[in-house]
Amino acid sequence: GQIAAFGDRLAGMLETIRECRPTLPIVLVTPLAHHFDGPAEYDPPLMPQVREQMRQVWQRAQADGDQRLFLIEGHDLLPRLDYGFLADGVHLNDLGAHRIALNLAPRLDAIIRHCWPTLPRPSVSGEISR
Repeated sequence: GQIAAFGDRLAGMLETIRECRPTLPIVLVTPLAHHFDGPAEYDPPLMPQVREQMRQVWQRAQADGDQRLFLIEGHDLLPRLDYGFLADGVHLNDLGAHRIALNLAPRLDAIIRHCWPTLPRPSVSGEISR
């Protein structure tokens, strides 16, 4: 169905990117949508299947040797959907975006360190260290 087609399209898109940029790090982030008590039209019943398709695409790529494709679980970036993070009960507000940024930054830093271990790092003071 539609979910399987999503996985096929995602895999095809990643294959196209890899043909052009074989060493480019690519980060997949699963959807952040959570189930919450809200209007039925905002209930994302297919999100668990979308997340699973993304995991399967990532696992196949890893098995095929793509060590520069990374998967981050969206729920890890905003583990608990709290209305304090939402502008209108559905969309993130500045606080929600800030919380995601705080949780995403160390994961992206780890990916950068994995891909470029000798890259100089800025220190807390802003100076470059090696």
